[in-house]
Amino acid sequence: MKGDYTSAATMPVKLFHNPVIQKGKIVPYHVTMIPTNICNAKCEECFCDNRDQSQQLDYKEITDITDELYSLGTRAISLSGGGEPDCHPFINEIIDYISKKGIDVAMVSNGQKLSRVEDKYLNKLKWVRVSGTSSRPVDLEQLSKDMKRGKDTDWGMSYVLGQENLEYQNIRDAIKYTDESALTHLRIVSDMMNPDVNRIPRAKNNSFSYDNGVFVGTTSKKIIWQERTNNEPGTKNCLVNLLHPIVDAYGNIQPCCGIHFSTTPPKYDFGKETSICNWKDFRKKVENQEPFDGTVCDICQYMDYNRALEMILNKPEHEKFV
Repeated sequence: MKGDYTSAATMPVKLFHNPVIQKGKIVPYHVTMIPTNICNAKCEECFCDNRDQSQQLDYKEITDITDELYSLGTRAISLSGGGEPDCHPFINEIIDYISKKGIDVAMVSNGQKLSRVEDKYLNKLKWVRVSGTSSRPVDLEQLSKDMKRGKDTDWGMSYVLGQENLEYQNIRDAIKYTDESALTHLRIVSDMMNPDVNRIPRAKNNSFSYDNGVFVGTTSKKIIWQERTNNEPGTKNCLVNLLHPIVDAYGNIQPCCGIHFSTTPPKYDFGKETSICNWKDFRKKVENQEPFDGTVCDICQYMDYNRALEMILNKPEHEKFV
């Protein structure tokens, strides 16, 4: 199912398949960790390039954070950016530690230097999503080599749709590769640097066909077109920060992965002003079930998650009569 590979602006089915509520409280079941802001790419569509690109968590702090998160109920950690996770000098040790802790670990990467992740650690990742953009498409030849090394890992690809020529050659190449390879999915997303410009409909409807004469957008069930246009304002009692928080490269807890483009104008960054607390203080937030005040957000992509969490928390009368 396409819903297996995305959460923003989707029905939160996974909430009903995992123990995200324990003893009547939401636990941080899935955490995104940004180990480093260092990046080896320069994408025109990137909203992170104004960050301090020298900042990163040291390995000891990452192990301490992992221990604390596990004790709070975390059972999945995605390594993401920020920067490029495999630019962290201890990326192999980080993957190994999280995995041995009993936490499922995955990674989002630009795919340029995945060779830094040794084979045995690459195969400890539950999934890898290789991200490209219109200005920097994924190197499909290199991806094939990495997929061959990571045979025990699920592989996906994402593509930020920026400025494209009318032939959409990069997208067509990515879709054809997805059709013909073992990729689980290709997610084509809007350019959040230009949130008012929705390029996806034109790419779906007006692009040229390729080999088999089928138009881009209807070629494969593995293609996810994520327009991110079905947004609504945030809520005062946002619970997503308790379920799926972000640990940034300073060790601060951010309420969700969309906070940096949730305001008008967007902040395009994680900062102290957007953070909830330092990771050392997060336990108290979880124990007290403190919601994030989402009224600061003009755009929220996780309202369905909030509604579902509220329904799960509020036990109904006559509950057995389903």
